Amino acid sequence: MTSPHDPQPGYSDYQPYGAPYGQQPPPTSGHGHLPPAVQRTVENTRTQAIVALTVNFISVASCCNVFGLVGGILAWRALSKATTDLPGAKSLTKWSWIVFGTGFAIMAIVMGIAIAVDTRNGD
Repeated sequence: MTSPHDPQPGYSDYQPYGAPYGQQPPPTSGHGHLPPAVQRTVENTRTQAIVALTVNFISVASCCNVFGLVGGILAWRALSKATTDLPGAKSLTKWSWIVFGTGFAIMAIVMGIAIAVDTRNGD
């Protein structure tokens, strides 16, 4: 014979603070929380990817830097991988900055050549 104070089938002895009597805690995914150091690394990687994405797309809009599209796509992929594949996200972010810098350097060289040619033709 069971008494009304016996736990219900499927319920554990755990009762969360403030929960109504007999209510179970919400189910967990089994992964738990990330350690603080890993969480900071993930957040830093996400922040760097967001900054790279923003700078690359601003360079496309303001400087017509077509390399910014590629850099922006790489940063976008890094942002989507930050929580699942941290080394891959870091690598994509690094390559996003490399593509941005390369595009900026090429644009500076082309502009320098255009100015030099224009000043020679103006004489």
